[in-house]
Amino acid sequence: MPAKEDVKQDAERELPTTERFRARMKAARQAAKMSQATLGEAVGLAQPMISDLETGVVGGSGRIMAICQVLHIPPPFLLDDPELEKFVEQAYELRTINPESFQAAKVMVENLLKAEQRSARSGPKDRSR
Repeated sequence: MPAKEDVKQDAERELPTTERFRARMKAARQAAKMSQATLGEAVGLAQPMISDLETGVVGGSGRIMAICQVLHIPPPFLLDDPELEKFVEQAYELRTINPESFQAAKVMVENLLKAEQRSARSGPKDRSR
């Protein structure tokens, strides 16, 4: 079992940002009517660091996942796939609007995945009969 320090270090692993992520981060912060200082306080960073992240002066941080949680945006590595990005955004929105429906959708996706995994393990079906 990993030590608490190892878990904390993994959660704060530095993640690089992209121009697209930085624009999304700034837009989400502004839509939430948060100042850079307020966001910084929420995630344990100083206001100048938030500014440096938004402008690309700094290319990454160990607090990116915390920023994503506060602003309800997907992490930068999900923004490389437009379909996946849309799916994640819809899930965030559904969770915000109706947590019960989000849980039902989550269970449905988990069940679909399990069925697909079982099907993949059993191999192709012989349909010649």
